[in-house]
Amino acid sequence: MGPSLSKERFTWHWSGPTAGGYRRVMITVRNQVRIHLSILTSDH
Repeated sequence: MGPSLSKERFTWHWSGPTAGGYRRVMITVRNQVRIHLSILTSDH
């Protein structure tokens, strides 16, 4: 279930392979990682 979801998300991200889209995706992923890290650190 997980891998298929990530694969769908990956293909959706690359449906529009433009420089702006790529940059926006990277910023979004970076923000999500930062949020997850803050949640993990606050959890402990």
